[in-house]
Amino acid sequence: MLDFRSALICAIIANVNRNPKKRHSPFKPSDFMPRREEQEPEKQFPEQMLQRIKIMNAALGGKVREK
Repeated sequence: MLDFRSALICAIIANVNRNPKKRHSPFKPSDFMPRREEQEPEKQFPEQMLQRIKIMNAALGGKVREK
């Protein structure tokens, strides 16, 4: 959503300053949107997910409670 808002602002600024003799069609927000190729998410095993959660927990100062 943030990408679209930024692209919309860029398109407005570009259109205000556009020379209609050089560029007949107005800019669109999609002209300023980064193009990302869709990537398939990496498959994870439960052990990998748990390890990542432990790393994030430690980075944020959390404590591990063992049962």
